[in-house]
Amino acid sequence: MRSARWMFAISCFLTLLAWAAPARAQFDSATVVGTVRDASKAVVPGAKVTLTAVGTGISVVRTSGTDGNYEFPSVKPGQYVVTAEKAGFALALVDNVQVQVGARLRVDLEMPVGQVSEKVQVTAASQLLETETSTTGTVIDGEYFQRMPLFQRHSRAVLYLTPGVNTGGLAYAGSLGGFSINGGATNNIGYFEDGMYGVQPSGTNTTDTILSTIEEAKVITTVLPAEYGHSAGGAIVIVKKSGTNQLHGGGGLLFRETAMQHRRFMQPATFQQTGNSLHFRQPDYYVSGPVYIPKVYDGRNKTFFMFAGQYLQERQGEVISWSVPTPEELNGDFSYGGRAGVNTIYDPRSTAVNNGVWSRAPFAGNIIPKAQWDPVATKFLSSKVWETPNLPGTPTATGPTGNLQIPRQKSTDWANYSLRADQQFTNKLKMFYNWSFNTRTAFTPDLNVVNLLYNTTQRTSVDAQTTTGVGFTYTITPSMISETRVNYYRFRNDQTWPGYGTDFGALLGIPNIGKGSMPNITGIPYVANPSLNVEETFTYKEDLSKLMGKHALKYGYELMRLRRNN
Repeated sequence: MRSARWMFAISCFLTLLAWAAPARAQFDSATVVGTVRDASKAVVPGAKVTLTAVGTGISVVRTSGTDGNYEFPSVKPGQYVVTAEKAGFALALVDNVQVQVGARLRVDLEMPVGQVSEKVQVTAASQLLETETSTTGTVIDGEYFQRMPLFQRHSRAVLYLTPGVNTGGLAYAGSLGGFSINGGATNNIGYFEDGMYGVQPSGTNTTDTILSTIEEAKVITTVLPAEYGHSAGGAIVIVKKSGTNQLHGGGGLLFRETAMQHRRFMQPATFQQTGNSLHFRQPDYYVSGPVYIPKVYDGRNKTFFMFAGQYLQERQGEVISWSVPTPEELNGDFSYGGRAGVNTIYDPRSTAVNNGVWSRAPFAGNIIPKAQWDPVATKFLSSKVWETPNLPGTPTATGPTGNLQIPRQKSTDWANYSLRADQQFTNKLKMFYNWSFNTRTAFTPDLNVVNLLYNTTQRTSVDAQTTTGVGFTYTITPSMISETRVNYYRFRNDQTWPGYGTDFGALLGIPNIGKGSMPNITGIPYVANPSLNVEETFTYKEDLSKLMGKHALKYGYELMRLRRNN
């Protein structure tokens, strides 16, 4: 009981702390640290250190400690300027500070004796070695990532570019299936968009971030920080772009046509592929900037947005071969014109045993008389179930195969939308909102079965994913920062079938089966009932960072609830 009371008290304390100091978690951010010194390399305590984002103009201020150290946690990736000032010293300025996601970047400043009006400016050099953390991984710049000729433009394709990632068989970036980071299990790989967990609880689907919205993409491969406790197999961290004080926008179209398809290896020496057609379109667009309504609201330096869309429209046609019953077979005639080598069909009702030897009498001429057909089979075959053959096909002992060729068209349609909004309330409090929505539909028909009641390819499947949430960062004191994030992930799959609910018992004369039931019929797709699968993840995180002299402490907790309804 005493232990339970302590757990309850600690839980209440952390919850009150979270409500008193709203903030955001550090999955999508970095940390800038450093030491302020004078020209003699002695530390300078009490210096005012300012970190300013170049794009938005938003500044955060810290004061160097007694040991000259300072720290800016929860810094969004981007370009910054760091300055230090104190009476009796010249202003120290370091520009072109490039902050990458997940980094702990050291920027030391030197302040020579002089007037504050004087300025010593240094341009930051690229950091060759990460010395402040043991976590390793690969960071890909969003602009570079977007320009790569990646098929279907998936954010998970960053795994192709990462050392330590293995693939088993076909590793298709449409999901995490087939990928492994340093030998870890696929279902242990985490995916975080702006720090928000977006992985289907029972599978490998994840949020599909639009490439044009990515600021940086990082794959963490070893020594994952404690925040990634439920992603032991590695993690993909995506940081989306935020709006700036300038209005930006853009768009593009990735497309491929039949003439652009190289020939297959075994095809004749022609320039392009033969036997199929392709129309592939993937347009995308984005717009970002400050929230500005003339004469109503000026959000420059405080309120920003970014909205984007991306679509996939694919139509692929190709000639497909099927094996369907011939008109003679549908009438019970399996003689195939008396061709040799054909399997003999026996009458099962003539089965007899003489002196331990089993025997059956064959049907005369390999023709099954219609008078002996089952009434259910008669009704079933009275409707046109299969397409009529248009080729002789290849003769076999059980009839011709490949006797139907029809061009068919496969279709794929995806739609992705993305929104991010940032708000700076005060120098101490800022928040952001994130929303992503993905849908997927695909249709590949089987044209050999023309009666749709028996064709399961008419079953439609629609996937929809939503990732959304809010995050806050609150500076309690210059040395203490609270971060909170609440997010929600939802995966939904709907499958429908036009034949659902058909009374096959009444239709075919089958007694004692319920409405919607259908027996297994060899040679045709089976009946498919509709289904609905909804999987959700609710996440609440609270982190607290404290700078104590040369030590930086961070502690927090995460509440995650997974829910599956099928």
